[in-house]
Amino acid sequence: MKRLTLTAILAAAALLAACNKIPNESIYTELDSATIKRATKADTAFAQFYEGVHEIAQFYNHDPKYEQITYRRLYNYIKSFSDTTEIQKLNNGWEAEWKELSADNLRSADSLIEVWQLFLDAHPEIDIQEELSKSDPQVPLTIAGCIMSKDDPQLYAWVRDLMITAEIDSNHVGKNSYLDSKFVEYSKDKDSLCYLFIFSGMLEN
Repeated sequence: MKRLTLTAILAAAALLAACNKIPNESIYTELDSATIKRATKADTAFAQFYEGVHEIAQFYNHDPKYEQITYRRLYNYIKSFSDTTEIQKLNNGWEAEWKELSADNLRSADSLIEVWQLFLDAHPEIDIQEELSKSDPQVPLTIAGCIMSKDDPQLYAWVRDLMITAEIDSNHVGKNSYLDSKFVEYSKDKDSLCYLFIFSGMLEN
């Protein structure tokens, strides 16, 4: 335990030292080569980071509202997402929330799929793959998709969400959409201005 604690402290100290060498100037400030070299020595990713920041700044035509963001502030913001263990822990929590919120819909979906599976078992003449290509299928397309994707958990979960929306609850929020929305909230809460600087251009296009 002491070794792990010491390792964590040393890692944090190294990160802090790197952060302190990242210029604390506005991202609209052009840095001289010596400053860039010094920051890149602290973190080899800084040169690419610096180029990316200026590409985004040009995209916004140097919008004054982002002038208060410094290289260090944005660097720390982006660096905070590198803790994949923490992100995975949050993701697991959000997924548990989604399962609880969607419990009734998921149960209804499983029951509906089971009913249709029994129907297909009783009518072997129905080719479920052919159903997918029909303009007026006997089996709803999303139901057929669920039955056909049972051996692929990720695909099945995605198709099941589509089926729930189509057949059970039009207001249903799929797992991927829910997780994405929670991650957006998390990202905004960390630093809303940095979030806007990085992502709003993507959202507008």
